[in-house]
Amino acid sequence: MRTRLTVALAALGLVASAARGDVLQASSTTIVTAGQSFRPQAGSTDYELKLAAPVYEIVSVSASEMRNSWGEFEAVVSAWGAVDAGPIRFWQNGAPAGSRGSGDVDVGYLRGDLLGRHLTFRLGRQMIVEGNARMVHLDGGQLVLRLPRGFGLSGYAGAPVAPRFDARGTQFATGNTAATLAYGGRVSWGYAGRVELGASVAMAQSGSEVVRREAGADLRLTPLHGLEIVGSGFYSLYDARLAQALVSAQYQLLRTLQLIADYQHVEPDLLLPRNSILAVFVSDGRDEPGGGVHWTPLRTVTVDADYHYLKASDGDGGRARVKGTWNGWRRTVLGADLQYLKIPESGYTLARLFGSRTWGRLGGTLDLWWYRYEKQVNGQDQSLGATLTGGYALAPAWKVLLAATAGSDPFYKSRLDVMAKLQWTQLFVREVR
Repeated sequence: MRTRLTVALAALGLVASAARGDVLQASSTTIVTAGQSFRPQAGSTDYELKLAAPVYEIVSVSASEMRNSWGEFEAVVSAWGAVDAGPIRFWQNGAPAGSRGSGDVDVGYLRGDLLGRHLTFRLGRQMIVEGNARMVHLDGGQLVLRLPRGFGLSGYAGAPVAPRFDARGTQFATGNTAATLAYGGRVSWGYAGRVELGASVAMAQSGSEVVRREAGADLRLTPLHGLEIVGSGFYSLYDARLAQALVSAQYQLLRTLQLIADYQHVEPDLLLPRNSILAVFVSDGRDEPGGGVHWTPLRTVTVDADYHYLKASDGDGGRARVKGTWNGWRRTVLGADLQYLKIPESGYTLARLFGSRTWGRLGGTLDLWWYRYEKQVNGQDQSLGATLTGGYALAPAWKVLLAATAGSDPFYKSRLDVMAKLQWTQLFVREVR
């Protein structure tokens, strides 16, 4: 733990030393919440409602556009801490048991663009998004090389993050990689903004145990004006099965009408680490063909509608959605949302109304929802709730927000949660002559 804390503090020091950059941005957010928490009783399998009143502090600092003869650099760090103002909560994911406090570093890295931006490196705690990495969160490094004629090459390696500096490779790991080492890369080719093709690999292991062995591919095509086709997928080399495939086509038929068609195949167990016992409890693979429309009949009105057919080995189903939004008079937004989901032996209907309004420095939102379940949960077949928020800009850099959520559902006969948020954001720019 001491080593990991040292790494985190070094990242903080790195940003502090980079504060002489041309652009320095800092933000601090304080969040105070209070409400009921559904937690297991001590020494029992039964659950009970407990009061929870945590106070969170989220701090982010970034220094960018730091230039020298080598290239351009950026340093970023974002961390959070929390303490229980009320009864001690049952912290999860590696937090100290019986402690009022917890915290972690989300990201802390140095990025550099060298050789006229043909080479980019990033060192520290970061998220990897390229190829089929699937947002792996790790402490390590990444290199991106931009080659002539539209080719590109990238690679990464590091130790996947465990929250709150807990042991790596355990069930406390974030995301889908419970490992001690993760590595991979992507090769790509693009042409004139009309074609981009990529092939990638993602590997991870916990000691000698296999966690991920995957190969992926992605594409983006614009063969015609107004038509865009994107696709991605990956194959589990360890299981010799296709884990996920997605293809989508969007066509701007008219200025006010966009058509969308897509298809997805997914094997949920292959989205988990191969060393996870939870893989045996997930549902079987399914296929989801469908499509939708995005229609703007008036300048201030938008309508989105879609339907997908769900085909699985344990039965078929479907999901549908229609959403309408009006954005017009004096910064007022009003909308309605209707959704339906049907899967084997279950399903629900959702009706939702929402709106927001801004009066100068003051703003507010209201969100109402109602669920009707096809199968009862804890003897209840519906839930009803509402969230009301209000925000005020105290000054250009300061904002305060108050929010309250009330309602009832199968787990709470009645509930009320409140939250207060104070945010400070500041941008410092040094003019270079």
